[in-house]
Amino acid sequence: MGGREKITPFFDSISDKSIRFTNAFSTGFRTDQGLMSVLSGIPSVASLNMPNQLDKVMKYPSIVQDFKNAGYKTSFVYGGDLNFSNLYNYLTIAGFDTIIRDKSFASADDITDWGVPDHIMIQKAKDISNQLKEPFFSTILLMSSHAPFDIPVPNEFSGKPDTPSKYKASVKYSDHALQMYFDSVKSQSWFANTVFILTSDHGSTHSGYAVMDDHDRFRIPFIIYDPGNNLRRQNDIVYTSFNHYDIPYTLAYASGFEAGKFIFGRNILCADSTRYAYWNTDNVAAYYSLQSGEVVPSSQKNNRATLFTDLVRK
Repeated sequence: MGGREKITPFFDSISDKSIRFTNAFSTGFRTDQGLMSVLSGIPSVASLNMPNQLDKVMKYPSIVQDFKNAGYKTSFVYGGDLNFSNLYNYLTIAGFDTIIRDKSFASADDITDWGVPDHIMIQKAKDISNQLKEPFFSTILLMSSHAPFDIPVPNEFSGKPDTPSKYKASVKYSDHALQMYFDSVKSQSWFANTVFILTSDHGSTHSGYAVMDDHDRFRIPFIIYDPGNNLRRQNDIVYTSFNHYDIPYTLAYASGFEAGKFIFGRNILCADSTRYAYWNTDNVAAYYSLQSGEVVPSSQKNNRATLFTDLVRK
């Protein structure tokens, strides 16, 4: 949102028309952790791959299931391999009616090491939404900004040998794909009735601005774009600190669902300056609050799994 090198001009432009959150944090540093937080309200746990815990996956709450129970058609669209980290099984159990992955595309579309590039995947996402009967709940996961940053459409950052340039080229390409998506759906009948939540599943060390255990890497972009003003709020800036795992609680609360099952969650649409945001790697953990304005680190000296969050209720 207005980064130093203007790598995401479309995202920046749509952010100016959105509710913007300036203190959003991921709790983990992998995609599986991000999905678990966004859809089930589960914080990341050091040294533990949550979707692979087969005895627990059946028990996780799911905002997807809430919308499905309310009569929404549900879809998940991705261009890569969902066998990674047991994600396909998790997404099925979470309640998605339609799951699109690399096997759903023509073999000619699978042209990068990681799978189907974003600009092709995003067109599939539009087609899926057009096929679903309203109301619908859809999750779209872009992937081209993942190493090895293999993109089919070059830009001014392409062709340089250093990792930060390759990463920035891939992010700018993904921003281009995002613009293609919105350009193609803004004429659809469901567009003005849709609330779009845009965020990243985790931060990155590849930009050159943060190293592996640097807490700056956990601050992520997060906006709510509401073209039809369904929420009756536009161009707001929310400064409250929060995490990914607060998202399903907020969606459930705002939609009239039972939010209490998301036991770690909090409502992100508030002005609580004392609230903490938390994150961890397998080596370090820390928290941040707007009130203190500083990051407070907490070293983890053992290899046991550690859940690092606040106790929001007994």
